[in-house]
Amino acid sequence: MTETPIGEKPWLVMAAIDWLERNLRPDMHLFEWGMGGSTLWFASRVKSVHSVEHDWDWYQAVARACSKRALSNVVLHHVPEHPGMEEEYASVIDIADHDAFDFILIDGKNGTRGHCALAAVPRVRPGGFIMLDNSGAEEHKQARLILDATGWSRTSWVGLVYAVTTSHEGTTETSVWSAPNA
Repeated sequence: MTETPIGEKPWLVMAAIDWLERNLRPDMHLFEWGMGGSTLWFASRVKSVHSVEHDWDWYQAVARACSKRALSNVVLHHVPEHPGMEEEYASVIDIADHDAFDFILIDGKNGTRGHCALAAVPRVRPGGFIMLDNSGAEEHKQARLILDATGWSRTSWVGLVYAVTTSHEGTTETSVWSAPNA
């Protein structure tokens, strides 16, 4: 069996990775929809990572990578792909063992990101952040509008993506919304 290359960084716009390097702290609790190199990378920078994936093979590859690295601060969740899975996929954040998260990344399965944005807003801690990958894509407009409707400060970057595959060539947009302090 050939191992899928996961990489050691999030598949995000490089400027967004720079922002993460400056803003993530070891005491943070993080939630992400869509796992991979980001899961491994986050685990070395924050206190806990909860990550959700719909693709079983990718989930297994990430689980093996976490096990190989003996990452004890990562909790992986799998929601199988099926018609109408969007709400189930998004609601995994509600079963996570934290009342609120310091940082939430919305990536992962296309067609679920609007549901994920709705689930994320009440679960981000005051002063926390929600990041939407591919935020400029038309297919993620619903998620972008939901997050813009919060009135929170938004920062966006357009640029090249760090990726270990050629399927992510070209530029894209990654945006982060900053929740106000209480």
